[in-house]
Amino acid sequence: MLKAAGAASAFYAAGVVGKSYRRALAQDSVKDQILAIPGSGGGAPTDAHMEEVGKLTLRSQNKGKFAGQTVRFQGLSNANAHVNVFRPLSRAWEEHTGATIEWIEVTQADSYPKMSQALASNTVAFDVLEGSATWEGELLGGGHCMAMPDSVRNDPGYAFEDIVPYLQGPTRTWDGVMYGASIDGDMHHFNFRKDVFADPTFFG
Repeated sequence: MLKAAGAASAFYAAGVVGKSYRRALAQDSVKDQILAIPGSGGGAPTDAHMEEVGKLTLRSQNKGKFAGQTVRFQGLSNANAHVNVFRPLSRAWEEHTGATIEWIEVTQADSYPKMSQALASNTVAFDVLEGSATWEGELLGGGHCMAMPDSVRNDPGYAFEDIVPYLQGPTRTWDGVMYGASIDGDMHHFNFRKDVFADPTFFG
């Protein structure tokens, strides 16, 4: 989330609690309800399923609060992923808050150059950016982003401590200030044949 006000700030903080969320508090936890939606080992979710996930993560105090405002979101246009998933997730937030999301779609190859050029030339056209942890020196170190509000991290419904420990701190943090939370963890590995590398004659 780049430094901004109004609807963009609320979008960062995860928006609203609607009727679905209040029902969830009275029955199962929000996390349990989300995990019951197809996609967690139960097949591919539809747009309707993604919209339901969006409804389950809303906060009621923002109803109608940002009518007429626009949040500009720059993200990847990869087929069946990224922006194409964020759209249905965000529809409930738009309907509830009255704000509109303007989607700026970029390819994987163009994503970093467009971000870097925008910062360097002070021509930023987005409020929210889907980016990489490797960009944090420019984004966070450059003072372009909002810190994560304590009200979000300490919200008992958010359960920040549920994030595996090694993903809680190293990324999204700069000079001891936390700016966000990791949404996934990648495991990189290198496979090789031990018998080949153990043979000194193989490489001549």
